[in-house]
Amino acid sequence: MDTKRLVMVAVGGQGNLLASSVLGEAALLAGVPMHMSEIHGMAQRGGVVESALIFGDAQSPIISDGDADVLMGFEPAETLRARLAPLGFDSFEELAAGGGTALVARKTTAE
Repeated sequence: MDTKRLVMVAVGGQGNLLASSVLGEAALLAGVPMHMSEIHGMAQRGGVVESALIFGDAQSPIISDGDADVLMGFEPAETLRARLAPLGFDSFEELAAGGGTALVARKTTAE
């Protein structure tokens, strides 16, 4: 199986950890090997929560900046700040043009 790397970014309380757990459990039930890691940050204060899921054969649960096949953002501003700005991207469209896939919510948590 080809290795696929998924990064999910949200702020505390949006369900990132639940979503990553559900996807991980579904993969394991389907017999797909996977690794998962999480960064909670200041989640209880509305800070960033990141989950990294690697499906397929991999030795590490860490996904370096720029190595994700899919970026899933529950909160657009935080997703841009946390994952795209360090790579020099100014928009999700730039990421997609480079071969990545971004699935990002349209509304911010402030709306």
